[in-house]
Amino acid sequence: MKIRVIDFDILTKNYIPYVSGYKDIEKEKEKLLNSIEPIRIEMESIIKKSQNEEIKNEEIERYRSMQEDLIVKDKEFKKILKDMYDDLNLKVFEELQVIITEWSIENDIDMVTGKMEVIYNKESVESTNDILEILKRKNLYQL
Repeated sequence: MKIRVIDFDILTKNYIPYVSGYKDIEKEKEKLLNSIEPIRIEMESIIKKSQNEEIKNEEIERYRSMQEDLIVKDKEFKKILKDMYDDLNLKVFEELQVIITEWSIENDIDMVTGKMEVIYNKESVESTNDILEILKRKNLYQL
């Protein structure tokens, strides 16, 4: 029985669709953070003002309202990011699975498993570099 081990962490970090998807998520994260920046600045100004003088009830209420808005936005923000990461990981896994399956069939491999599930393996069953070479040939590899 021919068994091979693949390090999916290495594959994904060098797989162009993953790298570009990750960059897209980071851009979305920055966009969301920038959207709350005005709220953060206004809240800071209320805090600074309260340290030097007594603030009005309207300002206290405004601060509480902004705080509640931020809590809601934070929950939404975390859900959006989680969904984006989940979608990216599933898409990348499915794409790599196709590549690995094709390679396995061509090389008469009986089983391929992820390195995280393996306690011990001989170096001879490690095949991550074989898959990285395929990604390079398909122009899907990025350092």
